Amino acid sequence: MSAVELPSAFDEVIIRLWRSERLDTLAIARVLRIAESVVANRLARLKDAGAL
Repeated sequence: MSAVELPSAFDEVIIRLWRSERLDTLAIARVLRIAESVVANRLARLKDAGAL
């Protein structure tokens, strides 16, 4: 049985920005002051997990 990865608080912030503001990855990265690749990777994992 594989473990299900639950979204972290960090992921919840990304999800909320993605859904409510409909920001792209660069805009979310600028808001959070992190690399765009981190946002893109988390969004891809969340989409694969069905969280988006």
